Amino acid sequence: MVARNAEGTARRGFPRWAIAVLIAVVVLALVAGVSIWYQMHPPTTAAAPSPSTSSAPAAVAGGDIPNGCLAGTSTSAAALLVAATKAPHTEAGAVGLAAAFTRWAGQYPHPTTTDGERVVAALASTHADGSILDIPANIAAKKPRDGWVSGGVSFADGRYIVDGAGADQLTVTVGGAGIKNGLPIPDNTVVGTFMLVWENGMWKLQSSLPARTDENLFTNGAALAGGC
Repeated sequence: MVARNAEGTARRGFPRWAIAVLIAVVVLALVAGVSIWYQMHPPTTAAAPSPSTSSAPAAVAGGDIPNGCLAGTSTSAAALLVAATKAPHTEAGAVGLAAAFTRWAGQYPHPTTTDGERVVAALASTHADGSILDIPANIAAKKPRDGWVSGGVSFADGRYIVDGAGADQLTVTVGGAGIKNGLPIPDNTVVGTFMLVWENGMWKLQSSLPARTDENLFTNGAALAGGC
């Protein structure tokens, strides 16, 4: 017998191969549709953070950066000695004291012998040599400078180099521009090299050494963070 529907047409079963083909077509259509949707709506992912490229100067041991104005704008012996008590036990502290001492020693009119004695008494290390101990005598031997009303050293564009990796003994070279009567002297720099040691809770001067050449310091030295 042949079954008929309500309209009297015969219901015939689909061959299995036709059903398989139909399923395959449907699956392919679904896959294609999903693929198109993802192409139009790509998933978003958070970008990985890029490495820092900050050009900020790196801090030296102790978290501070060397500057040439540890004693402020004053070049008095009193300001130098106060600065010495504030210089931290770091490379930056040693550099700051060397720069402050250079500004004090390089000023004009020259420091007084009395101030020289005060500075040596406070800042000479236990084993300081004649280059430090003879400062008062060297000051006394200095002569007036013709045409000079005032003079000094500016570390506004100064440089420094630190030699040695010891925590309690460093050799520091600092250099800045020579100043005459309030103006920079063309092509003139003042460079000083000192051995400093950490004694009794502060940096002290052990020796004044032959200075590096200007070219060496200003080519290879690091810039001071700021200077008077």
